[in-house]
Amino acid sequence: MKNLGFLILCLGCMKTAAHADNAPSPLSAAGSSALQPPVRTLPQATLSPGREESILSLEGHRTSSQQSTESESDRKKRLSSLKERALSAAVMFGGLVFWLDTFREPGLIVLVWFLQFRLYQEGTNVVLSNKELKEKGISSIKWLWFVAYDLALVGPRLLERKRDGSPLLSASSIYLCSFALVAFGLVSFVINLNNSMAFSYEFQGALQEMALYHLAIALVVVPSSFWIATIQDFGMSYALYSLYLVIINDIMAYIAGVCFGKHPLLPSISPKKTWEGFIGALLSTMAISVYLWRAMGLEIIAGGDRSVVHPLVIAAFCSLVAPFGGFLASIVKRAHGKKDFSSFIPGHGGIIDRLDCQLVAAPFMYLYLKRFVMPWKQ
Repeated sequence: MKNLGFLILCLGCMKTAAHADNAPSPLSAAGSSALQPPVRTLPQATLSPGREESILSLEGHRTSSQQSTESESDRKKRLSSLKERALSAAVMFGGLVFWLDTFREPGLIVLVWFLQFRLYQEGTNVVLSNKELKEKGISSIKWLWFVAYDLALVGPRLLERKRDGSPLLSASSIYLCSFALVAFGLVSFVINLNNSMAFSYEFQGALQEMALYHLAIALVVVPSSFWIATIQDFGMSYALYSLYLVIINDIMAYIAGVCFGKHPLLPSISPKKTWEGFIGALLSTMAISVYLWRAMGLEIIAGGDRSVVHPLVIAAFCSLVAPFGGFLASIVKRAHGKKDFSSFIPGHGGIIDRLDCQLVAAPFMYLYLKRFVMPWKQ
């Protein structure tokens, strides 16, 4: 009987452990106290109402103090990030002013070359790093494509004539050199596939990488070449004008979004962008564009045309279409789980993160000037 009683007590303990939310029977409670070490607890009856309220108040104070500590930490991080961004922006702006004031248009062309290099590097590395490319043996081909296409895009403008006007290289010679590089890259690409890959999924991956290189060329190298065309055909001021408008639009979109933003513009792509910020930036940029056009003396360069149509059209494009370059960059980063294209600029990310909208505005600026503002330019 004693063994049977002990077994019943054990079963009661097991039932209590398995169903802790049910009220224990006296039998199971007795078994539990017999098998487990006693735990000293303060009976509920000994707590006075005042004591209970003080304990709850203390717990609430601890929770609020933890929350305030976390919020203070977040504020410090945001302030540190803001300082870093402001310092980087000041250094970039000061460096750009010094560079342009010292070297003028040739210096800006050299700067565009450097930007093209960085843009292409970031646009391809966001998918595959240089280390992965070297392991696959295709890193050199990646840069061969870049040199070949960039030579065809900007080579005829920069290498066709010497300073005295005598021919250095004809456009046809430059295009022939560019095509020779493309042909060599094609042959090297195929031979490399034959030597290092054997499965269908490997061929698919290699073709995707080749498509990536050409997509980066189409999206960042080709548009950026229009900066050089604008500088050479119309002057540095027009190239800087579209740059200023895009910067103004970006700033005003942020201010209007913070002050009035309620309705998301593209929540799946860029959750912080709002319709209020988008429309506010459009109106602000168009209002500033006319003053900026005249302040930079662009109407004089354009033959004294005092019409406000040209700056308004350019501002409308920089406000309505150019921001979608930034949205496309956000899609690429989101697709590959990246926050920024690189960490080249402290606090800002990479070159593409700063120039994504500029790359859309550059071709339009050149083509609009060529067709409507100064069609007599050769």
